[in-house]
Amino acid sequence: MTEQVDVVVGPWKLRVSLMGTKVVVRNGGPKVVGGEVGLGVGGTGSFGEASGDKVTVRAVVVDGDSAVLEFGTE
Repeated sequence: MTEQVDVVVGPWKLRVSLMGTKVVVRNGGPKVVGGEVGLGVGGTGSFGEASGDKVTVRAVVVDGDSAVLEFGTE
């Protein structure tokens, strides 16, 4: 990514922004009040529900101008 993007992973609606040496991932899904994680290179964050469903985000590369992220669900 090179600019702010909206990503849908299952029921989660995530907004991802690049901020220098980190990415900020905001959760605004339909069942969630909200949440935010900031990730540097190699960082991992997740959002979950009481049911046990979870989405995980890993920052593979963050170099100031672009980022590569991996998303997964459980």
